[in-house]
Amino acid sequence: MLEKGLGIVAVKPIPKGTLILSEQALFKLDASASAEEIKDTLDSLSREEQREFLALTNTFRGEMKTLAGIFKTNALPCVPFKSRKKYARRCGIFPEASRFNHSCSPNVNYVWYDKQGQMRLYALRDIASGEELTIAYGKPVLATREERWKVIEADFGFRCDCLMCCREGRALDESNRRRNELRQRARANSFIFTDPAGAFDLLDREGLEYYIESFAFDAYQLCIELEMYEHARAYLQQAYDAAVVSMGEESEQVERLRAELEETESWSD
Repeated sequence: MLEKGLGIVAVKPIPKGTLILSEQALFKLDASASAEEIKDTLDSLSREEQREFLALTNTFRGEMKTLAGIFKTNALPCVPFKSRKKYARRCGIFPEASRFNHSCSPNVNYVWYDKQGQMRLYALRDIASGEELTIAYGKPVLATREERWKVIEADFGFRCDCLMCCREGRALDESNRRRNELRQRARANSFIFTDPAGAFDLLDREGLEYYIESFAFDAYQLCIELEMYEHARAYLQQAYDAAVVSMGEESEQVERLRAELEETESWSD
């Protein structure tokens, strides 16, 4: 089992919502592509592009062929937002974006812009100079540390040592409890009936800004069902604001939420 890659560090303060990187894929293949398919694709690239690929980290060294190991370690899903809950069959290699290390409390979100053919990375919160820029590999973060470790080791070949995973004792127990509670609330869509402010506080304490948009949108939909329209507007606005930060003004989800916000203007008070 190897350590994580070199990573990317901020050289100046980065405000939340900042577009950090916009990049086209070196190539895209099915997630289950064989070493032979990867080799055939590399053969069609320039020498410089081949060097860019071979310079990426392989956390599966000794477990699979070099080309397949590099691809599995670094491939990012190229999936439109509407398909984000489905398994990402199409993946891409991005020489710059692929160098961002994993964290269970990421400060950067990546989103695939299908029409533009770009992977874009946005700051989820204010990032200080000297702070490492991190993304979440997959979505195992609403789980205990041990559960997260199993997923990351199986899928990416390393054990996470992010700040959240380095917690021990009472701090670790509290983090595991908060993430379990968030997972249960997300599955049941029940937090609006109990303690909605508490749910967002849990996200904040665990550094999970990525989930604000989806939690707020679920709350919006539940309020519509309950005919709590003023609360619905507020949650929809919160979802929109969070999506702008994490996905960018031009993302399809932001466009969708903007359209829904415009529709609420016709609601009677």
